[in-house]
Amino acid sequence: MKKIIILLVFTLSLFGGDLNWSHDYDESVEKAQEQKKGVYVLITSDYCKWCKKFEKSTAVDKDILKKLNKNYVLVHLSRERHDIPASLKTRPVPIHHFLNNDEKIVYSTIGYMEANDFVKHIDKATKKINR
Repeated sequence: MKKIIILLVFTLSLFGGDLNWSHDYDESVEKAQEQKKGVYVLITSDYCKWCKKFEKSTAVDKDILKKLNKNYVLVHLSRERHDIPASLKTRPVPIHHFLNNDEKIVYSTIGYMEANDFVKHIDKATKKINR
């Protein structure tokens, strides 16, 4: 029981703080439509070391947090734990999908990347969404 509580606290600390992660895709799309934002979907696997590295380093970077929260409703889906829409299913993880609020994928990229590289992908996606 003690191990479960420690794991829960650790998991919450990864996705707590300034990122407002949802694990409900449909609810996030509705929220994005209401807020006139895009949707950033991060799909990972519980068994992927590169996913974990992204979650622990890049996803908590201050510049990343600021850009994502400003322009997107954030969704984190695990292949093992969450329902993933068929249009977003893919084998390689981590995968990053940027959708407009009509659920159209406007930009995707695959893999772990450091914050200084990932911010460039956020900027490209945001430009495409704001066209």
